Amino acid sequence: MLFRNRPHSASDLADAGARRALRTVFGLALVIAGCGGESPPVGEGSAALPTTPDAAREALEEHLEATYLAWFDAQLTQAPVEAVLRSTEFAKPLKRERTLLRLYEARKGAPFLTTESGLTPVGQSVVDAVALSPEHGLDPKAYHQVEIGEALTALTEWDAGLRHAPPFGFERVLKQALVAATDVPSVASAPNVAMAALTAVLGDAATSTAPEYARAHAARLELARGARGARATLEVLLADALLDYGSDQGLGNAATLDDPKEPAARAKVVEARLAKLFDDAAAAQGSEAANALLSSVPPRHDQYGKLLEVRKRYAALVAKGGWPKVTAFTGSRGTHGPQVATLKVRLSEEGYAVGPLDDRFDEPLGKAVADYMVGHQLDPKRGLYKELFSSLNVTAEQRLKQLDLTLQRWRESRIGDDTDYVFVNIPDFHAEVWRDSKRAMRFRIVVGNTTRECDPETKSWKYANATPLQSARMTYITLNPFWNVPQRIINEELLPELLEAEDYFEKKGIEKVMIRGEEVIRQKPGEDNALGLVKFMFPNPFSTYLHDTNKKAFFAYPVRAFSHGCMRVQDPMKLLEHMLTEDGQYDAAKIDKIYDDNKKLEEKKETTLTLKTPVPVHVEYYVVRVNDEGQAEFLADIYKYDRDRMSPPSAESLRCVPKEEPTQTLVLGEDNRVMLRDKAGELTDPKAVVVPVPEPVADPASPAAGDLGP
Repeated sequence: MLFRNRPHSASDLADAGARRALRTVFGLALVIAGCGGESPPVGEGSAALPTTPDAAREALEEHLEATYLAWFDAQLTQAPVEAVLRSTEFAKPLKRERTLLRLYEARKGAPFLTTESGLTPVGQSVVDAVALSPEHGLDPKAYHQVEIGEALTALTEWDAGLRHAPPFGFERVLKQALVAATDVPSVASAPNVAMAALTAVLGDAATSTAPEYARAHAARLELARGARGARATLEVLLADALLDYGSDQGLGNAATLDDPKEPAARAKVVEARLAKLFDDAAAAQGSEAANALLSSVPPRHDQYGKLLEVRKRYAALVAKGGWPKVTAFTGSRGTHGPQVATLKVRLSEEGYAVGPLDDRFDEPLGKAVADYMVGHQLDPKRGLYKELFSSLNVTAEQRLKQLDLTLQRWRESRIGDDTDYVFVNIPDFHAEVWRDSKRAMRFRIVVGNTTRECDPETKSWKYANATPLQSARMTYITLNPFWNVPQRIINEELLPELLEAEDYFEKKGIEKVMIRGEEVIRQKPGEDNALGLVKFMFPNPFSTYLHDTNKKAFFAYPVRAFSHGCMRVQDPMKLLEHMLTEDGQYDAAKIDKIYDDNKKLEEKKETTLTLKTPVPVHVEYYVVRVNDEGQAEFLADIYKYDRDRMSPPSAESLRCVPKEEPTQTLVLGEDNRVMLRDKAGELTDPKAVVVPVPEPVADPASPAAGDLGP
């Protein structure tokens, strides 16, 4: 490359290109690449250059161009990529310089993202992925987009300077000057005579016997060093962007790991993922393979792809200024006026089929409004009510932010590469069963209620009954389950009921038993059992699970946050059949007999069915969902997780004052009698003392707690 000649005679072109490149921020690359204007010391040796006077004279006389090239190359940094990575100054903008240094050392510094004049197909794929990162709700600046562009420009200019530099002639006069230099005592006695002669003649124009050639050599050396440094800079920036993009798109997500648990060990697993991405990219042959590799990095779940498509529409809406504000009005089919016209435009902007964009409330508009309300968990039976207009007037900018956060949540998902699993989306109030990465079932659920209580330890508000985000494995299913009532529910709900009605436990089938030396309050299997006829168990630290319920009416609500944290299933028998069928042990007659026999037993019993193949259960939180028609559904942020992440609340707004601990609390005494126990442990009949019933400290602004049940 150094001696390619073009029909350009003016050296100004090369000088101008060099000056422009030097003015960029990547002038640092020159320093890294060894640009100091000095040739190697005379005493340095080189295996590629003759070391004796006779051999040096022959090489300079008969093979000058090859000898010069070997000497020229010796003056360039031999590991420029590693030099860039070791540079303390340049490492500032890099995020993964240590990882990259290790990976490039394993490659002996060989670049794979850049060529001498630009990008390889893999490098171009990285540039394209960075350019498209906003479509994923990511910031391209985080992946050095600006710096990569400047580095590519710098490399192009340095390369152009080399291409357009005046020819370096190997005329007889140069050969004579070099051969003559071998007779100089200091050159002849040098360990490497050929290198010493080249240095003496071409190293410094001020002392050279061939100053024109020395100046031409210095110009070419500067251009070559600049090009090599710019390429190394570009390579490192692209590699850092590759790893960071891969990490952000899911490879850095340690939540998918069951093991190891230790942060340092998990970090090593993530590091190994990124190293594999690096190695796979280095091995990719051609644009198609490179693009396929980078396309495989983002989450592959069906919802992620649908969200990307929907996001394009909302980004375009934001770019053009959003949608019109809708003034609230009352009306129905046949109503007409400017408010109706605005409503039609507003809904059409989001892709709802509203019919002609006129001012009449017709059948297509009615269906579009109903579809919008269902997708936004509003009640179509209530007509045009306040919450509908509040939802419609959320700005396009805010909806785009919700989409971006949902995409981010998918990149943080614990589902990972699972193909068979149960998926619970809390804000959706639905659960799904996925088999071979395809949805096999979708059904309604009830999740934990939204009552906030003041945590006495942290002195801040918390959602006491929120369904926890988690992943575990469903290992068994229980038919005719007992419900072991948590102590908090006993204290806050059962004992006050028992205090009011002495036969409450008897009516509800609640009993006190000793299990493994511990007193347990439990509800026996039966029609009133809060767990219904079946529970699906995935052991976890929160003691939550999926189960049937005796409270079927709650499934009719669009927002179904009523439980104490567990997830109630609308049609548990279908789920039971599916799980056992897929596990190879469904027997309808056997299951019917278990239920029929239990009805006849005075002492009810549970039946446990252990799954041969445990099934992952992922309980997650996505406020935006794309339905089967490709329409975005913006769901209830019931625990305000998205709101708090987009606009973190102040510590002051979360602070609260816990209610003072009561001097007496309700406890269950002998013969299932409710008693008052003071701090000293003394028991008193509550009917003989007027004492307020202890209540949880609740946020007065939060919705109702729901009903009795897990």
